[in-house]
Amino acid sequence: MCIKTYDCIQVRVRTEILHIEQFEYQNILTKLRRVDIMSFKEVFCMFEQVKTLIVEELGVEEDAVTMDANIIDDLGADSLDVVELIMALEDAFDITVSDSEAQKLKTVKDVIDYIEKVK
Repeated sequence: MCIKTYDCIQVRVRTEILHIEQFEYQNILTKLRRVDIMSFKEVFCMFEQVKTLIVEELGVEEDAVTMDANIIDDLGADSLDVVELIMALEDAFDITVSDSEAQKLKTVKDVIDYIEKVK
């Protein structure tokens, strides 16, 4: 269950607005379509689930897990930790992550974007 959705949704809205300003018109339309498909509440709930998995798998503090946190550099994961995290994500979200896609998942945001894309 999601808690404190209002504050984090507000932050996510601001993040989306800043990112939208950086893209050309066609990319704005694509991003807006994605926002229509997945509500901010769903994104926040997904972030909370991913954060919980990261805390459990990597043994880091919840405060360290932010959208911009790099899984290896900021959260201290080694290659085995990353494999175990990917396996936990696959189980939790009922997805499959190929090796080539797993190598692209550098930050928490990358993980959430990937889950959004394949769901």
